[in-house]
Amino acid sequence: MENTIKKLNRCRLCATKNYSLLFTRVGYEVAKCNICGFVFLNFDPDASFFSNFYSAEFFNDSGTRHAYNDYESEAQSMKKTFANRVDALRKYGQGGSLVDIGCATGAFMERATRFWKTYGIDVSRYAIDLAKKKNLDVVCGDLLTTQFNNQKFDVVTLWDTIEHVTDPRSTLKRIYEITNTG
Repeated sequence: MENTIKKLNRCRLCATKNYSLLFTRVGYEVAKCNICGFVFLNFDPDASFFSNFYSAEFFNDSGTRHAYNDYESEAQSMKKTFANRVDALRKYGQGGSLVDIGCATGAFMERATRFWKTYGIDVSRYAIDLAKKKNLDVVCGDLLTTQFNNQKFDVVTLWDTIEHVTDPRSTLKRIYEITNTG
């Protein structure tokens, strides 16, 4: 996939133009805000970017571009990490509902379903199709535009996701709106 990259040139979180370039990988600049410390990709994607970027190639790329050799195998190797995350969340309660934003193929959800009714959302059609094959309750879309029909969740997770969203403030506001109080 060829990419034409339009730079953002400001922090996605606090909007300052005071940031430092950390490194560049496959044409994408990774920057750190000198004011709030947020690390972000310094580009302004168009509407189709994420659905194209997180294609089957992203999850099975042989590591040549920007992704995983075999995402499902790597997710299996992270079972202990997912178990630790579930255990950490259980300290605050279990039961009820959990939504995993950026769920990819549902590897974390598979572990969490033992303790919560799980839902997942991801922008990758490919990943969602794999998650559905595991009988997980998932939808393809982004958090800001997906309608939950007034459903609220007891737990909201977004592992390795916030740094990928184009509008973190609106994302955090939306998380607040879909989270049960208490």
